[in-house]
Parts: sequence; C-alpha cells; structure tokens
Amino acid sequence: MKFLKSSAGRKFYNFAYCWGACLVILGAVFKIAHMPFDSVLLMVGLFTEVFIFFISGFDNPIDILAIGITPDKINFDVEGGDGYLKDGTYYICPDEQRKEVVLHMSCTRDSVYKDLGSQTFKVKSLPTPSPYIILSDNTKYTGNVPIEKERIASTVSIGASISEPVNISYKIIRFEIVLIKNNSKDVLSATSYSPTLTEEQKQILLSAENGDKIYFTDITVKSPKGESVYNLPPVSAPVYE
Repeated sequence: MKFLKSSAGRKFYNFAYCWGACLVILGAVFKIAHMPFDSVLLMVGLFTEVFIFFISGFDNPIDILAIGITPDKINFDVEGGDGYLKDGTYYICPDEQRKEVVLHMSCTRDSVYKDLGSQTFKVKSLPTPSPYIILSDNTKYTGNVPIEKERIASTVSIGASISEPVNISYKIIRFEIVLIKNNSKDVLSATSYSPTLTEEQKQILLSAENGDKIYFTDITVKSPKGESVYNLPPVSAPVYE
C-alpha cells in the first residue's frame, strides 16, 4: 500500500495503533467493572484490534530479500541525509534539522535493475553523549566513584559516546582538568584542545593526593558529522590513596 509508505500513512498507522490499543484497554476496563455500555465498548475495541492487525501486514512494505545478493551489493540512497553499511546493518545520519528521511534501495542483478522499495523514517534526537576517562590499561572510568591516585594519574585521554539506540563515538575538541587540593584549597587547572592530555595536565594528575577532587570539565565534543558542538557535563574523580 503506497499510502502507508508515505509520511501521512505512517502518521495514520501510529495513531491507529496507539488509539486502537487505548480502546481495547478501555473496553476491558468497562467490562471488568460492569459499567454501562461495557459490551458495546468491548466490541468496538476488539473490532479496532482486528483492523490494526490487518493493516499491520502492510507496515513493512519493503522487500529487501534479494537471493544471491549480499548487502554490500544493494544500492542505498538516502534522501535527507547520509548513510553507511557496517556488518550487514545500514546506518543513517540525517541532515541537521530534518524531521524525516527517506531510504531508497535497489540492486542490479544480471544487468537487470530492480527497485527493492523505499521507507520513510521519522528523525528523533539522540541522547546526550556520556563522557568517560580512558586509563593506561584501556579501561573506562565514568567518574563519581573514588579512584586511587595512581590510577587517575594513568589517564591517557578522554572520550564520549552513546550506546543506545546505536553505538556512536563523538570527537573531543576541548576539555579542562581542575584539581582542588583538600588541605590548602588551592586550585590547579589546564586545558587540552584534543582528546589526549597535555604534559601540564599529566603533572596536575601526578600531584593529586588523598582527599583531593579532580574534575574533567568544559568537555566539548563534535557530532559524528561535525556539524554540531555539544558541551557535556563534567566527570568528577574523588581521589584516595
């Protein structure tokens, strides 16, 4: 059904699915509580459920089964963004401010072109990336938990990423290390304009003692496409011996 492949069709399907489920639940509640018109409302809900299951058969109008053709032989064309194929999965990076993107797929087999279909996707905002500290043993420290001064002194660089709904790493373009001494209340700080620590930052970490507080702050990252810049929350590292 071409209608369900369109933007209006997708909206209709979402509304039908959500509102239909509400009617089914409401009908069940009326029936359990023996409220007026409970049987009528229950029947309306059940018939709505039948309709939803019927149109669900058209929810995925794309046939991407191409026997004898591997995913890397399929032509992907993204309207409203860019995409890339990785481990058999195609990832889409929408353009900034896009509300939806359209994915077109096709292949050529035995010199015959075949249109595999297209799908419209709504664009949702990704969650804020989480910053972390990368230690010399390649472990990641996310902060707040007290850490031995020897381990925090072994910091090599910092990173930022998200794991849901997809795995994406962000490019660190700037961060600052701030050390607040426990006894004297002196404050030491230094800034790096790359993911790795500067020599001055390394010396600050080496000078940390029991009870000191270290903050990785002013963490600034670029989006995967490099079009957006984000300021992330700081990483706190309480130090103990």
